[in-house]
Amino acid sequence: TYENYERKIEILSDWFGEKLINEITTKDLNEFFEEKKRINNWTANTENPWKKFAVFYFKWLQRRGYIHREGYTAADQLIIPKRNISTPKLAKPSEVAAYLFWLVGEAERREKRKGKDIAENIRGCIVHLVLILFCGVRREEACKVVWKDINFEGEYIEVLKENSKTKRRRVPSMLEDNVWNWLRYCKHKGANLDGYSKKGDGKQEDPMRRLIYRQKKYRQSFEKA
Repeated sequence: TYENYERKIEILSDWFGEKLINEITTKDLNEFFEEKKRINNWTANTENPWKKFAVFYFKWLQRRGYIHREGYTAADQLIIPKRNISTPKLAKPSEVAAYLFWLVGEAERREKRKGKDIAENIRGCIVHLVLILFCGVRREEACKVVWKDINFEGEYIEVLKENSKTKRRRVPSMLEDNVWNWLRYCKHKGANLDGYSKKGDGKQEDPMRRLIYRQKKYRQSFEKA
């Protein structure tokens, strides 16, 4: 929970920069959420907990004197959409295959244009999607998996205890050959799963953000088609 809060606070801090929390208005918050919805294609199920967190966080700041106004905070005026609790649409095998092979094509095109690093990042997205689509691993957990968590000899994938939402060690077993075929292909092609570790230049990538970006690009490809 603390990691989730920390991530959200960092995103808010990056957006508002040096602006004092006491000066942030409801209009400012609405602009933040509208831009995030536009860039990341947020649904009501994503927007709902984000806005609820904003209300909670601004109240917390108010109680500690960072917001001088009494009564309502800027976040209290946000319109929070209802979550859609209906059963989500299941993807057909053909739809999943089309998505993954589209990413394969994107990586190959980048590689031919001397974009080796980008190609390896795209293949890292493929690994995360394989874990999500075929293994039932949560997106947040899948994006933290690195190659040492994938045992090719014993054919099991380990979601480490500190990365698991339930705080229990989970070892998916008896996976389909299709999973291992994809993982071995990505491993052979040098897929990058080191997004959360520090780079030589001090920069640190966010695999979750990278995956969301590729999902957006895939949706845009339909418009072009």
